[in-house]
Amino acid sequence: MKIYLRDIKERFPEFEIRNYDDNAYFIGFNHDSRTIHPNEIFIPIVGDNFDGHDFILQALNDGASMSICEAKKSLLIKDAIKPIILVDSIKEGLQKILNYSVSFINAPIIGITGSAGKTTTRKMLTTILSGDGEVLSTEGNNINTVWGNAVLLSHYADEKYIVLECLAYEFC
Repeated sequence: MKIYLRDIKERFPEFEIRNYDDNAYFIGFNHDSRTIHPNEIFIPIVGDNFDGHDFILQALNDGASMSICEAKKSLLIKDAIKPIILVDSIKEGLQKILNYSVSFINAPIIGITGSAGKTTTRKMLTTILSGDGEVLSTEGNNINTVWGNAVLLSHYADEKYIVLECLAYEFC
């Protein structure tokens, strides 16, 4: 999956893009600056005890081709030389970009939601579908957030099926 910044710009005119580069692209999502790979888009997560925005420059220096950043935190990336997509909300911006990115995946994507039984159902369905072809799904870890599913979908390699767990209000 190779997603060009020019396509993001065209599809989402509401995004402000700093350091725009017509040839910039990303091939996957990553929310952990310590494990960034070349040409990934860095997604800063804001937690109770940390703010991923503090690691945007590190991720870009370590190979990320671009990053998302909340517009209200743009002073943190004033020294960036690679593209930065400014959004009102990281989660909403990621959901938009992820939904666009999945349009390039040819496999059916099956999302398991609910308040109980997601992991068991995902494992059973993955086992059943694997009898008919390769399945992209989590291996033991319960990934059920938009961030985790974005990273998982980055590993798509023409599997026949994709099975995800997700919270009912987030992207599957």
